[in-house]
Amino acid sequence: MYPLTVYAYSYVLPISDIDVIIREVVLTLQLILGRSTIMDFILDRIDNKIEFFQAYDMKTLERQINEQIDNNKALLLDVFAIQHHIVFDPIAGKMLYSAVVHFKVK
Repeated sequence: MYPLTVYAYSYVLPISDIDVIIREVVLTLQLILGRSTIMDFILDRIDNKIEFFQAYDMKTLERQINEQIDNNKALLLDVFAIQHHIVFDPIAGKMLYSAVVHFKVK
């Protein structure tokens, strides 16, 4: 639609310069597109969420799952189902515990 030329430079910029350049790019794109904003945010409710965990001991796996259960309470998600598996990791030479946790809306 609009021709856009992008120039790439091979030197490292200080953080303050990068921030200024990002602002200039955003303003330029706003002018080109004729909009006051480039990004639109859409907030949807999460109904289902499946997460995977793994650890070399059961206590660490349980701690990871409990931390994520607490985090998902803020999203109004409860545990619907948990599956766990144990396999031998020949590279590490120990058992690898994994779990799949299905979270659903309350």
